Amino acid sequence: MNPIQARFATQDQAESAMRKLAALRSDRFRLERVATSLDIDTSIEAAEDMSPLAASADAAAHQWGVSPEGSSSAVFTLSANVPDAATDQARTVILQAGGQII
Repeated sequence: MNPIQARFATQDQAESAMRKLAALRSDRFRLERVATSLDIDTSIEAAEDMSPLAASADAAAHQWGVSPEGSSSAVFTLSANVPDAATDQARTVILQAGGQII
């Protein structure tokens, strides 16, 4: 068995890949939602132009992965153990589902 890990933009993409990997007899699936980090330098520059209260609220929003519009900025990571013979097929499944091997 080979461990494989991938990143997906949506949960639907990750779950689709998981179902197909299960058909390849993969196991030990783990699906996680991970908040993305933002560039700290950009946050600092933006904070310099704001009032202290607005800068504080903006920094807290960035820390929690929330955009100014209130939507969450996140990706989904999927890890699994894939049979040796199915490793190339598993990579293809992930890429076709919209994922990126990490």
